[in-house]
Amino acid sequence: MTSTLKMGVEEELLLVDGAALTAAPAAPAVLERCAAEAPGRVSAEITTFQVETKSAPHVHARELHDELLSLRRMVARCAAPDGLRVAASGLPVLGDVVPPPITEGERFARGMDTYRALHDDMSMCAFQVHVDIPDLARALDVGNRLRP
Repeated sequence: MTSTLKMGVEEELLLVDGAALTAAPAAPAVLERCAAEAPGRVSAEITTFQVETKSAPHVHARELHDELLSLRRMVARCAAPDGLRVAASGLPVLGDVVPPPITEGERFARGMDTYRALHDDMSMCAFQVHVDIPDLARALDVGNRLRP
């Protein structure tokens, strides 16, 4: 039996000052603009240097790619009024980023309680791919193949 699996992506993006190219703790204003343009597609992340985009699930990689580009462009538009740019980078390269400004909220407070030392030392961004695997047996098989 063959089936087509859906995949989606969550991508954390850095906000940087457009002139200095340093990390900019400006997520709240950018998130407000993104929520007005595309509700539920962009959210806060652990630091105020970051925002996270969330794609819809897709069967075709080209459609997912196109949506990721669209989400990046939207965040860039929402950041531009504050003189900001968006960077898809694992870590901020320039600026005073340690300790990072932590986003307020229950989820982030729990993270600070659990991982304080990690959060104090870095502001890393991630790119997570989610794959919809419809049954437990196939999910276990995929997990076992990925483990090595």
